[in-house]
Amino acid sequence: MVELLTSGYYLERHLNSMNNLDFLAISIDGDESAHEKNRGVGSYKAAMHALELAHQQGIHTRIHVTLTRENEDSLDHVMDIARKYNVKVNSAVASKHRDNPALLFDNEKIKDYYRKMREYLASGYPISNAKVTVDYMINWQGNYDYVSDRPHDKLPYLPCKRKDFSFYLDANGDAYPCAPVWAKYKFNIKDHGVQGAF
Repeated sequence: MVELLTSGYYLERHLNSMNNLDFLAISIDGDESAHEKNRGVGSYKAAMHALELAHQQGIHTRIHVTLTRENEDSLDHVMDIARKYNVKVNSAVASKHRDNPALLFDNEKIKDYYRKMREYLASGYPISNAKVTVDYMINWQGNYDYVSDRPHDKLPYLPCKRKDFSFYLDANGDAYPCAPVWAKYKFNIKDHGVQGAF
């Protein structure tokens, strides 16, 4: 299975290739103002244009939301888009660039966001996070920066299971099993091939 996660900027240029994907994920973090605080000026229009093109082409698409301080109140907007285009929404807290203060915020704010998501889920909105996952996020006992190297004294060690069956592949060819080890491994498909990198 192959999924492409994209900002949408170059989707039109590569539209024919998109039909070879199993899934297309477009990053939309909220309304235009919130999204662009996260991703830069012009990024919202690019993402929405990509979503419109994918919808027209019948490409299996979802919206991926990265939760930050800039978009914590934008879930309503994203849900409206999801309903309009009949695409599912997946949401996650940021696991990269943790030195950015916009990504470090109160645990209760994160819990509130997922409580609201659970309400949307109960109302039948298209959300790809399962109810059990949303509940797990709401009831998480530690800080949400558990993806870092620092072990949490209240929680057991959580081994990464993704490495056994999947990996991320960056545009530069770097491969890694999950976001917490984004820059730790230097297995590049240009040097090792896809199987070698895996």
